[in-house]
This record gives sequence, C-alpha cells and structure tokens, in this order.
Amino acid sequence: MKNKILLWLDIFSSHFGMAKSLQENEDMEIFTIIDVNEGREFYEEQNLIKFSKKWYFRDCFDSKQTKPDLQYLEEIEKKYELNFWKIIFSDINFHKYNEYHKFKYDEILIIIEQECRFFEKVLNEVNPDFLAIRITDSSNGQILQKICIAKGIEVLMLGFTRFGNRGYISHEYDYLDATKKGIDEEEKSFVELREHIQEITALQSSFRKEFRNSRKKWISGALKYLILVAGKKYRKFYANRGKNIFRVIFVEGIFPLKTRFRKKFIDNKLLKKIDYNQKFIYFPLQLEPERSTLIPATFYTNQLNVITNIAKALPIDYQLFVKEHPMQKIRGWRETSFYKTINELPNVEIIHPVISNEKMLEKCDMAITIAGTTGLEAALYEKPAIVFTDTIYQSLPSVHRLKSLEELPEAISESLKKEVNISDVNKFINLLERNSFPFNNTELSIKINNEFFYDGYLFDTKINKKNVEIFLKNNKNYFEILKTEYVKKINEINNGANKI
Repeated sequence: MKNKILLWLDIFSSHFGMAKSLQENEDMEIFTIIDVNEGREFYEEQNLIKFSKKWYFRDCFDSKQTKPDLQYLEEIEKKYELNFWKIIFSDINFHKYNEYHKFKYDEILIIIEQECRFFEKVLNEVNPDFLAIRITDSSNGQILQKICIAKGIEVLMLGFTRFGNRGYISHEYDYLDATKKGIDEEEKSFVELREHIQEITALQSSFRKEFRNSRKKWISGALKYLILVAGKKYRKFYANRGKNIFRVIFVEGIFPLKTRFRKKFIDNKLLKKIDYNQKFIYFPLQLEPERSTLIPATFYTNQLNVITNIAKALPIDYQLFVKEHPMQKIRGWRETSFYKTINELPNVEIIHPVISNEKMLEKCDMAITIAGTTGLEAALYEKPAIVFTDTIYQSLPSVHRLKSLEELPEAISESLKKEVNISDVNKFINLLERNSFPFNNTELSIKINNEFFYDGYLFDTKINKKNVEIFLKNNKNYFEILKTEYVKKINEINNGANKI
C-alpha cells in the first residue's frame, strides 16, 4: 500500500520544492489542497509534480449562503474537539488588525462552516495517512490540522528549533517529537553557548536588512497590487473583502507616514541610556501581529495587560524593563498611545529597540516572555525565565510555564531563586540537535521572496513555470534535505517510533 499524503500548498514555498523531490519515492501518492488566486494558472499548467488529485481551497466558498448552520458547527466542534472562537480570534482576518473589513457574526460563521464542509469532503474522499502543512497561521490551516489529528491522520508540520539553523517535523509548531535518545555529547560552556546564540542573532539581523529592502520592488509590487485590487475576482475571497483602489491607496499611503511619526516618538521617548545597576526583570515585546502569540497564547495577546499584570506582581525592589522588538518596524511600529501607557506605570521602563537583547539578558535577574525565544536565550545567560504558553524549551528546569495570572507573584518570587545548571541546558540542546536537522530556512526564505514575491512586498502573484524550474534546479539542495527528512519522519511513524 502506498502512503497517501495530503499537501497544503500556497503560491510557491519550500513545500512545493519538497513535494517535487518527494514524488520520486514510489511509495508516495500525493494529493493537494491549493490556496492561490493569481497562481492558479501555474498549477493548472505545471507538470513538475504529478498530483493524484488537487482541490482549490477558494472554490469552497458560496456567496449565496446568508445564514450559518449552527447545528452543524456545534456537531463539528464536539466531533473534532475544536474551540472555534479561540481559532477565530487568532486569525488576523477576523481580528483588529484587519484595516479593510470588520466581519460580522454570521459572516465569520458562514466562512468557518464552508471551510469545515470542504475539509471533511476532501479528507473523506482521500483518507490520507499524512497531512504535510506549513506552519498554521490562519483559521483554515488550524481547522484542517486539528480535524486531521482528531481523525488519526498524522500531521507533518515543518518547524524550527529557535537554536541555530535547524528544522524539525512535528504535529504541532514549537513542539519537538523527541524520539532519538543518543549518547551524552561533550558539554559546552555557557560562554560557548552564548557565542552560538550571537551567531543566530547576526542571521536574524541579516534577514531584517534584506527583507523588504528594495525600493524598486516595492514600487513594482505596489503597482501589481493595485491592478489586483481593481479586479472583482480578487476581492471575492473573504480575506480581501473591503479592499478597493481608494482604500488601499489610503491605507498603504499613510503607512510610511505613521511609521516615521512613531519612529520619531520612539527615538525621543524610549530609553537608550540605562542604569544597569538597578535590579530589573526583562520583558521583550513580541512582534505584533505574530503567530507565536495569536495561536498558542490567544489569551495573552494584549501585551499591555500582560505588562500591567507583571508590574503588579513584582517584588518591591524590582523594576520591569520592557524592550521594543526591532522587527516591529515592518508593521509600522505600534501606536504612540501604547508606549505612553507603559511609561505611565511607575515601576516599568520602556527600552529603545536599538539596545541589544544580549545586553538586557546579561544584566537582568530574570526574563519573562509570552512565547518568545528569549526564555531559551535567558538560560544561556544563566538567568531563569517565565513563559505564558507551551514552548519547545519549557522542559528546562529554569523555565516556569505559567498556568494562571494569579500565580504570577509567587512564580516571579520562586523563579528569582533559581540557578541555571549548565548540564540541564546541554541536555536540552543535545536533545534538540539529535531530533532536528540542519536547514537554513532564513536564507531560503530570502531567496524565495526575492525571486517570486517582490522582496516580500506582494505574495499574490503570477508564477512563471520556467522561473520555477530554474529556481528548483539552482536550490535543489534545500529541497533534497526536506525530502529526506520527511521520508525519515514518515518511516519513523510507520515503524511506530516511541517518543522520549
């Protein structure tokens, strides 16, 4: 019997390249759900991958439906143990971040219902053994993932370890399916581990410099986008409701003005000179909107509330130092009222994004993060940490996974007493490396954005088959790595590997 794999594809991604290599394995039968607008022509014409069958996700929506079937949604929620409203509130299309359309109750539920009916139809028809899907960051991906898990279909999601250019394949993002025990490796010192994390920081800095950095591509992408928005076909999809040329010109035109205004406020009001002799706890702001808070930490997405509650829970001799995320610039920074509200808290200081994360970790007594990598980095600087949701590194003894806001004062007090043991850190890093593989996703993402997506400014684009063939050939090594690791994972699951 061949393994049947259902693949979720966008316009072009690492999954397409992986699937092309994967089909060379004769034991695989590949089906796909494709979520595209402009890229449909490419998928209709391409012969790089021979799919057993394909469906276009956007075909599942029927604009004639005016009322949701609440009984069906109730049954689906119970049947697959879903929490629809938690999923809905984690989707930026239905959230405050949508500047074009405010979805009403019936509108949202009709969309969710139609997605569920479509996914049930596809899954019942294919009955796949595996679902290979990118990191879920919208309601549709989450629903498909959770239905598959409930039906016993193995989910293969590509994730990254937060520690170096290493990937892993798991049923959930930020969760390591640890199966390889191995032997104890040579232990690294804290200094050696910090040097490694600084290399990672340099890679992230490189990505910030290269992502959306071409003025020429911004102009080209903007012109293409306006042509898209003018078409009824584009606006038909629910994520594009409310968009028209005039509204887009206004929203996009005012964006650089807001960004400059907010940056000027940041430069004038956020601290650049810090007295590190003070006793302080470090809280780095999460990028907003971002999957790592919207989905796993849905109840902690209001970072102002989180900061206020931490401030209330601090010991009297401590202050909270809050630092802005440097990548927030691509979102136009935050409203100045956000920073002003933080500044009004008497035991909180807000720090300029130019101050390095490493400096803050070196000088603080403890780090608190909603779901960020800082909790792991803190251990490398011999500092305890508190996190608000499940993370890949929460097994570290120095990391406290908060279960309730009411326990925050005691959690802070107890965590400040903790010492970070180098053997615990090495044990975790070794486990991470044994159950992951080298993969420079940052480098590949930059290449894909530059080649197909106007430097990351526009993702809804037409794809030229010849360009795809050349790109796949020139970057074959990336996709061969992914294919090899997916095959390993599939064989591991088929052979019943036990998790540690």
